[in-house]
Amino acid sequence: MPSVQASLAVAALAGVLVLASASGSTLLAGGIALVVLIFTLGAVGAARVHSARWSAVVALLAAGGALGWTWAESTSDLTPIAALLGPTLVLSIVVQLWRRDGRAGLTTSLAVAVTASVLAVLPVTWLALRESSDGRYPVGLALLGVGAV
Repeated sequence: MPSVQASLAVAALAGVLVLASASGSTLLAGGIALVVLIFTLGAVGAARVHSARWSAVVALLAAGGALGWTWAESTSDLTPIAALLGPTLVLSIVVQLWRRDGRAGLTTSLAVAVTASVLAVLPVTWLALRESSDGRYPVGLALLGVGAV
């Protein structure tokens, strides 16, 4: 059962992201970087898989690259996300194959790596949507919905 404090913290973070979205793309990018860190460390930490640290590193690098690329170009195009997510998934497979602790749990470990990568890169779409012609309002409403949920 989730705690009240954790729920309030998530709602507050969503509220901050709504204000950041209204303020500009730089503040929203900073808030998204925080969300990426929370998603990645939460997904990897909850998995209790031996090689999860490397999965988190790969996922954070991919998300940082996609976020930086999307922010620098101020584009509503999802090309940065797709261009970095594909190689990240391949790199996740390679990292899992280099494990020295045997093949036990390989499927679980690979599933954690892929999930961490997708969860890390997905919030970058908020920034891409905000950069579209009418994107400021849908992003704000979507983040308000996240906070309410």
